Parts: sequence; C-alpha cells; structure tokens
Amino acid sequence: LVLDLVIPVQDFSDEQQHRPKQKRVLEDTIPILHKWSKAMEQCQQFTTVLDKLCFTLSQRSHMPQNKQREGSDDGLGESPSLCQSEENEERQTNNVKRMGFNEICSAVEGLCELETQLLYQRKSYAAAEKYLALNPELLNNRIVLHFQYLFQVKKLEGVFPKMNELYVFCSEVTS
Repeated sequence: LVLDLVIPVQDFSDEQQHRPKQKRVLEDTIPILHKWSKAMEQCQQFTTVLDKLCFTLSQRSHMPQNKQREGSDDGLGESPSLCQSEENEERQTNNVKRMGFNEICSAVEGLCELETQLLYQRKSYAAAEKYLALNPELLNNRIVLHFQYLFQVKKLEGVFPKMNELYVFCSEVTS
C-alpha cells in the first residue's frame, strides 16, 4: 500500500501567498491524514477477514494440522459446534495461526473442486432417479426401487449408505 505524501511548502499563487506557511502545510496535510486513516481502517478490515478465513479453513477436518491435533488417522475430526458464541469464535480466531497465501489459495481451490464434484454427483443422482422413474419395468430399476421400498429409502442417494448400514449390521450379527 503506497500513499503519496506531497506537502507543498511554497505556493506562489495569489490566494495562498498571504497565508502563513504553517497553515498551508496543515491544510494540505489533513486530507492526506484522512486518506491514511481510511487506508488503516481498510487494512484492519482486511486483517479481520483474513483471520476469520484462516480460522474457518483451519477448522476443516482434513487439514493436516487438524489430524495431528486430534490424533485421528482418518482425518474425520469433530466439526465445530454451530452454536458457538461470537465472542468464543472471535477469541479462537485471534489464537489461530495465520496461514500463508499459498495455503489459503490451495484450501479455497480444494473447496471449489469439492463443490464441483458434489454438484456433479447431485446431477448424476437426479438423472438416475429420473431414469428409474421413466423405466420402472427394467430389472435393475425394479431391484433398486424395491430396495428403496423395503428399507424406506426416499432418495437414490440414500441407497448406498443403507446398503453399507445393512452390511455392517449383518457382519456384526454373524460375528
């Protein structure tokens, strides 16, 4: 952030020639100080946003520092409480280690990629559900629809989790 400080010491215009030099310097300096003050406020706002961004990114469960902190090998740490008070969050925000530019960019890019994958997955499930509805007579579709009916799975997205749940249940019963 570069601000120009230009303070004319001598001004030979007719209007300002009769004013004392100190008054002219003061009048020229005040607008510059206002600009600096505004720039400082913007820097403070930027710092606050940066701290909150670093705090939010540090709370992601698969960040390397979270794996070490929570002692988890799978990276599935507990998510932060949604009911945290703003005061508590601000205190934690101030204590978080500020991330570097490349780390922040990498984390944001990762989140954007994840969002793209999730949107693609939703579109795929929507297309598959539409196909199931349009072609219920096909054997594969009948099996899936019957599975959904038997286990009260409302959406196609829930079929695989329900199958996994059944597998775990059957494994526990047989063991």
